[in-house]
Amino acid sequence: PAVAEMMAETTVVWGTMQIPFQSPGMWGARFATNPPDRFFTYVAEHRGAILGMASVILLGELRRRHVGSVGMSVATRAQGRGVGRALLERLLQTADALRVHRVELGVYVDNDRAIRLYERCGFVREGKQRLLAFRDGGWVDNLVMARVRAS
Repeated sequence: PAVAEMMAETTVVWGTMQIPFQSPGMWGARFATNPPDRFFTYVAEHRGAILGMASVILLGELRRRHVGSVGMSVATRAQGRGVGRALLERLLQTADALRVHRVELGVYVDNDRAIRLYERCGFVREGKQRLLAFRDGGWVDNLVMARVRAS
């Protein structure tokens, strides 16, 4: 239930590709069906309240097993307080330990705070996906970013 509560916050869902108003059962099913050997999730919490969540899924296709795809969200009350950075740094430590060479993500082009965080953590802009999502009554572009480790 706590994940569903955080993900229902207007400012949180605004920055994600998630559909608003997903039930706790939908979130539980999502976590239950992810492959445990390729899906890693970290949660920041304080006194039982979720402050943020970040996941990396290792891609399963033979030619892309060196790639991890990141998704993350931070609760409204915790934004700008280092929660996102702590979660992302932990994800990158996990990716490095698993010898993941490419960590990629997508972020809406107008999510300046998230873009700055990703760039501070070594991600670079690779391209833009035009009109990728429908949000708040209009189309929004998505920025593709990645951090690539040397072999």
